[in-house]
Amino acid sequence: MFSGLLSLYEENVAKSQQADAFEKVRTHWYTKGDWNKFAEYVYKTSPFVDRAKFFEFLQAPTMAKIEKDYAARMFNSIFDDYRANISPKRGAIRANLTTGERLFSAGLREMMPNKKFYPNANSTMRLTYGSVGDYAPGDAVHYDFVTTIDGLMAKEDPSNDEFIVPEKLQELYAAKDYGRYADENGDLVVNFISGNDITGGNSGSPVLNAYGELIGTAFDGNWEAMSGDIAFENDIQRTISVDVRYTMFIIDKFAGASHLIDEMTIAPNRPKALTEEEQAAQDLLNAASDPMTICKKLSTINYLGQDIPVIESHSFGSAFDTAVEQFGSASDTKFYWKGTVYTTEKR
Repeated sequence: MFSGLLSLYEENVAKSQQADAFEKVRTHWYTKGDWNKFAEYVYKTSPFVDRAKFFEFLQAPTMAKIEKDYAARMFNSIFDDYRANISPKRGAIRANLTTGERLFSAGLREMMPNKKFYPNANSTMRLTYGSVGDYAPGDAVHYDFVTTIDGLMAKEDPSNDEFIVPEKLQELYAAKDYGRYADENGDLVVNFISGNDITGGNSGSPVLNAYGELIGTAFDGNWEAMSGDIAFENDIQRTISVDVRYTMFIIDKFAGASHLIDEMTIAPNRPKALTEEEQAAQDLLNAASDPMTICKKLSTINYLGQDIPVIESHSFGSAFDTAVEQFGSASDTKFYWKGTVYTTEKR
């Protein structure tokens, strides 16, 4: 691979843009431009080609050895050439591009003064908000908002480096030894998805809950989020984050570094958020017990054999909002206001 990459570089990059080391390999009496010979010599003599040779070199390192080493000489030649001849040109181009982008953005904002534009947040702290939630990207397709260690184990593949599960983790899974990091169902949550925005460079960003407590670490976006730099689609774009409970489980139970956990301030358990229906019921109870609230039973009229409530409000908007809040939005849910029957359906 080493010889192949150098050969490709020599063949596809103009000689005027190649480092001096390439010309030396082409004219050297031994290599004569043969990159296989050059690679063989480097791998035979350089201490940088494998772990054993490198640690042997560290027993008695000298600058003279590094200066004579052909791997180091090739690297330094390429790097020095880049810094002297290529980097300044790229810097000038980037500077002109930055100036042009500022002018272009200014023109767009003047041309469309009422449109909201994303700010250029490069080198600044960025915040995005969202809610944890599932999504359905297509017909008969649904993705839950969490994954668990069950899914991690299901993907285990000892022949694939990316899917090898360490023996210690397998033992913890078999024993269901998740400690205090399991959820209320006894499962160990690994990842969760949320409606936050994410783009390149966001990986590792902390994910905080409404109390400012760390609940995860963002590291990826779902497939549908790939267009997020152009347009954000709330219904299907999701940020994927590692659940902090899994991170702490790995630190504590897997790595045995409980002393690190002891240094942390663990957030208290928070009450589970109410559903919209539960919140509405709670608001009604609170209103009923509030001495500043006057509760009045709605009168009804009979409409085609059905008793429907009479909403006495000064405006239709207020009456409609009251009916929707009390009875929900539906085409067959009706209310009476100032001589006319309406439905609570939102259109």
